[in-house]
Amino acid sequence: MARMQRAEWQIAMEGLISGIERELRSRISARTRLALNAFRVRLKGCRIAARRKRFEQDLESFIGGDSAVRAAAKRHLGAAAIMAIERATTALKRAEKVLARSKARVRTL
Repeated sequence: MARMQRAEWQIAMEGLISGIERELRSRISARTRLALNAFRVRLKGCRIAARRKRFEQDLESFIGGDSAVRAAAKRHLGAAAIMAIERATTALKRAEKVLARSKARVRTL
């Protein structure tokens, strides 16, 4: 499996932070909002793998330390996983059709 490029990683982390914030909606405390914004600022400076790893560890620790944030992260990731599974299923169905047509062409040769 190919490694995730820095830009892809940043998009994924920004999506996670935004998703948590969206799931918390108006219930978000000022402390939590400040912490999430601090993670956004740090995200821009994560250029090397070691910093990205440290960022992930700190974000994971922050999420795990607050039950409301943890629940919001689970809701966000659950919804994202469902969408990813649905897209993968659709792609597999398309691939099956292409493969079936390809096999039919080979048989006619």
